[in-house]
Amino acid sequence: MSIFDPAGDPEKMPYGLAVGNHDQTGGSAGALGDGGATTQLFNQTFPTSRFQGRSYWGGSFESGVTDNSYQLFSASGMDFIIFHLENDTLSSSPLRDAVLAWVDGLMQTYSNRRAIVSIHYCVQPNGNFATHGQAAYDVLKYNSNWFLMLGGHLNEAARRTDPVGPTLS
Repeated sequence: MSIFDPAGDPEKMPYGLAVGNHDQTGGSAGALGDGGATTQLFNQTFPTSRFQGRSYWGGSFESGVTDNSYQLFSASGMDFIIFHLENDTLSSSPLRDAVLAWVDGLMQTYSNRRAIVSIHYCVQPNGNFATHGQAAYDVLKYNSNWFLMLGGHLNEAARRTDPVGPTLS
């Protein structure tokens, strides 16, 4: 990460990180609270203090923990807000309601910015939502500034297009 974050030039390449199953240690390959797996080492390497004071750092859901964070940036005359959200592959409710409410509130606060959500595992190879993606979509789809959700996890590509905006019922 020193290429993006060199000593003496922390603004060289603004970035944020979405926690994945390989960023977690202990227990199972799940996440916070599942089988003892934690993001403790991830947060030791990428604590909020690493980003505070940078022009693009928006903040995090929990003090000192970057499992859920957001950044603000502008490109090509457009303003953006991007969220990087926690990973919890074993829970039946993989994204905590409080986290999704936090994202929803920030999307509304920054309704003049195009919103991006980055979740480790959001779409399955067949194009169906993974549990994480479905949970995020169900809560955030009413925000007309949300236009992109990104994910990874598998080495197969898939995409889908779904409506967003306040007119959804």
